[in-house]
Amino acid sequence: MTDTLPTFRVHFHDGTSMDIEAGNSLIAEARARKERPGSFVKKIKLVRENIDGR
Repeated sequence: MTDTLPTFRVHFHDGTSMDIEAGNSLIAEARARKERPGSFVKKIKLVRENIDGR
């Protein structure tokens, strides 16, 4: 079992996004809102990568 947290990509209505490591999507959203107050979150996606990074 790994000790790393999953990475979530939080997309905002203005077209920008940020990657946040968090235990779940609600925590990722809360951290994103704290970093960008006044911005509206459009969607949150789990970042999935293969071992080779593709």
